[in-house]
Amino acid sequence: MKTVTSSVLVVLAVIMIAGCQGTSFEKTKSNLVYKIYRSKDTATVRNGETMKVQVIQKINDSTLFDSHQTTPVYLPVGQQRPYDASEVFTKLRLNDSLVTVQMMDSFIKQNPRLLQRFKNGDRIITTFKVLHIYKQGENYMADQQKDQDAVIALKDKELEDYIAKNKINATKTANGVYVEITNPGQGAQADTGKYVSVMYKGTTLNGKMFDSNTDSSSRHKEPLQFTIGKREMIPGFDEGVRVFKNGGQGRIFVPAKLGFGPNPNSPDIKPFDPVIFEVKLIDVADKAPEPQQLIKPQTKVDTAQRKK
Repeated sequence: MKTVTSSVLVVLAVIMIAGCQGTSFEKTKSNLVYKIYRSKDTATVRNGETMKVQVIQKINDSTLFDSHQTTPVYLPVGQQRPYDASEVFTKLRLNDSLVTVQMMDSFIKQNPRLLQRFKNGDRIITTFKVLHIYKQGENYMADQQKDQDAVIALKDKELEDYIAKNKINATKTANGVYVEITNPGQGAQADTGKYVSVMYKGTTLNGKMFDSNTDSSSRHKEPLQFTIGKREMIPGFDEGVRVFKNGGQGRIFVPAKLGFGPNPNSPDIKPFDPVIFEVKLIDVADKAPEPQQLIKPQTKVDTAQRKK
């Protein structure tokens, strides 16, 4: 029900702005366009407090982020940034909804690289629904952790169901990583402190590839090299690789709590998504190679000139 309400607000915002830039919307000093949909509550948001909100953010009609699919967002109220929703936060009350509209042109001027994904004229439409206001000094971390734990439990069930439905013969590690071994490998065991070289392909449960060094469409083909146990990889990948020996091959199924977490650095991965890695260990070394030292070439001396 909340998702429908927020989506309706987005549609209303687009219609009203496209239609007449009407008087229903207001502007901040930095020209941020916004509209507040008032609730009957009277509790107001003040500086120093933290808001628990549901957020939907869109570029035109394409959804970039929807907290209903993950967990509510906790936003500190205080420093106001120009051309940002933070300018309006202290105008809000409990259960209010806020719609803000930003033009991508302004952000492209600051960062031209954004043109790789967006274009001038794009609208960023963000809706906020205030669920709770935490007073200054009030601890909200326990509630935030409870929200995350609930999502992680759902995502773990999703991974378990996927493995069962597809009849995957996988072994579960102590920390909850599932590993399907097609070739255990021979020789050196991948373990803490070992320096490994890995060929891999990462996908979501629905088969969407988000990274690879083996696929023909991938940007990089070189082996992935890292030292096990140094937190250079996500925890689930680091743990799954340890099952194999040199030459080992199989799939690693990474659960939510050991994956990319609430802020995955990929548009193809949702927060706390379980992911799958097809892996092949092509080398297991005792340690990482020493960095090559640059040797300064010696200057040749013209002995004839020196004698002169």
